[in-house]
Amino acid sequence: MKGRRTLVWVGGIVIVAVALALLTYFSVRLLMPEIVVANQGQRQIDEVVVTLPSSRVVFGSIASGQQSTIYYDAEQADGTYQIVISLADGTSISTDCGYVTNSEVGKGLRITLSPEFSVQCQEYQKF
Repeated sequence: MKGRRTLVWVGGIVIVAVALALLTYFSVRLLMPEIVVANQGQRQIDEVVVTLPSSRVVFGSIASGQQSTIYYDAEQADGTYQIVISLADGTSISTDCGYVTNSEVGKGLRITLSPEFSVQCQEYQKF
């Protein structure tokens, strides 16, 4: 009987620990600012470099029809997102968009490469 109680107690602790870990993981993802790059063009993206006022984010290759997300540090100076998209055929597209300020918790920026190879940016709040 004592062994069963111990097993139930340990199982309860494990369940609570896993629940807290998942809650922490998803809370951090919700709060951290993110950049999403969506490739709607017909060519593969080789690399996307997004320069923020106080840091830099680099995406690897993104196939046509795919997207990728990277989270970045909310501690930033004020400024814009500077974007350079390098395509598989050697074409490079540079632009700037949006505005970054310090401690923008839950902010998102979606960068979309259109089929016509234009770049659209959309800022959003995740909550």
